[in-house]
Amino acid sequence: MGSLSTDYNTLEPEVQEKLKEFSDAFLAWVTDILKDGKQAGIFHFDESPRTRAVLIIAGMMAIVKLSRLTGEKDFNLIKRPSARTY
Repeated sequence: MGSLSTDYNTLEPEVQEKLKEFSDAFLAWVTDILKDGKQAGIFHFDESPRTRAVLIIAGMMAIVKLSRLTGEKDFNLIKRPSARTY
């Protein structure tokens, strides 16, 4: 999803539509997990589940690109705390 989104405007319309469908489904899936977890008292955050999902996905997409430039240590720096933070 992340690597294709950079070239979104150069993709064929059919591919754009499939990419959009996938990203919508992925966002809905993460949002549902966060919503259910928040309702169950597993996750604690102030923003809406969709906003939190967008923040998580944006962070995941960004760290992949950033770590290519700064090195794997930065990926691990983000990965470890995020895995424990609800």
